[in-house]
Amino acid sequence: KNLTDEEILVEFNPWLSNSPDQIVKDFFEGLKEKLTEYDKHIDGDIDNYVKLLIDIDVHPLITAIAKAWEGTSAKSIADSRTNIQNRINQIGKKIFVLIDDLDRLEKEEIYEVLKLIRNTAKFKNLIYIVAYDRQYICSTLNQKGIVDPESYLYKIFQMEVLLPAFEGDLIEKMLMDELKKQLEGEVQEQFLKAIGNEVD
Repeated sequence: KNLTDEEILVEFNPWLSNSPDQIVKDFFEGLKEKLTEYDKHIDGDIDNYVKLLIDIDVHPLITAIAKAWEGTSAKSIADSRTNIQNRINQIGKKIFVLIDDLDRLEKEEIYEVLKLIRNTAKFKNLIYIVAYDRQYICSTLNQKGIVDPESYLYKIFQMEVLLPAFEGDLIEKMLMDELKKQLEGEVQEQFLKAIGNEVD
């Protein structure tokens, strides 16, 4: 509600991706779609960056040989990142990336999203807002072999806001209130009576 024309909102749902590898593609596709509204040339830079990243993941041995032979792979990625950062700087707006339900993902997918935030898509003016169950994420990172998941998360997220747990039947009450708004008169009465019978 508080966003203005000076900010851009990008919503990313990694659980809609088919695999950990697809997460990177889907993220940058969503980012590209939003940012091309402000800079139509950024799409080429993003496409090139994603291609370089995928080439490294898919062909690590070939990439390592090419890097040793020509010394260009790392430089190409760095140059591509710089090009994207320069275009983001020219856009001149803060970009809020909202990632919900991180804890709905599998172990490899969670790690991929965190790697994305920490390294792959770490650009100035990109601000990540991530919703997750801390205990579950720490447990998952532990299974991944990360000895101190608390410190690992601290390096990624600069500020953490703990949301209070819902008390008692608050969720049920909120749901009923919303349902009541959709129904009127006799239909509402019948519905509430039916729900009441089920709950009892």
